[in-house]
Amino acid sequence: MFDYSLFIDFVERALREIEGEYYTTEFNSFYGYRGRLRNFGIFRGERFIRHNERGFAYELYFKLKTFIQGQRENEPFFPEYFLQGEIKKMDIEQVVNHFGYRRLGGHFIPDMLFHVPSQNANAFVIEIKAQPELVDIEILYDLDKLSRFLLRFNYQKAIFIAVNISSQNIVDVIRRNETVIRELFTNERLNDCNIIIRESAYQENPVFNQTLSQILE
Repeated sequence: MFDYSLFIDFVERALREIEGEYYTTEFNSFYGYRGRLRNFGIFRGERFIRHNERGFAYELYFKLKTFIQGQRENEPFFPEYFLQGEIKKMDIEQVVNHFGYRRLGGHFIPDMLFHVPSQNANAFVIEIKAQPELVDIEILYDLDKLSRFLLRFNYQKAIFIAVNISSQNIVDVIRRNETVIRELFTNERLNDCNIIIRESAYQENPVFNQTLSQILE
């Protein structure tokens, strides 16, 4: 009924099935506007390439919801749980006290939540990155957010999804910042955060999936 590994399998399956157009969008006639467009994508030769994180997230949401609904036709699967996108979470005193949460320490909008709204039934918190070039602070910011939901709002599992970037780049960042990450998650919750990466939709490359604990061991 509460098969966390199956939900993670659904994420991997979705990354394999999402069409390449949702990973990247290419334009061939925009080179003359490169000065104006430099903050909205990258140029490779004369091709202008955009990596639309929100568009990718919408398609991922659709795929996951389809898989969940299909599974529920066969057996109970996280009954009453909803997959929701970009829900603002904040420190509302009455809610924090009612459920025995710890304060998040700010306002946060995760890319996706799989939970029962208004109840202490929180399965997954998900963050997504679709850019091919990420600096340490961008990855650490999302991992910090995920750790807060695990440790303070009683979420059971966290998933960091990255596409259009090599798994080795992400792994290098995590290992380079091991001390910080261990402080964020504590050793007890490192195994509850999966790092799931697909470098390209156009290559027959496998989806990378390891927990923080596995990466740091």
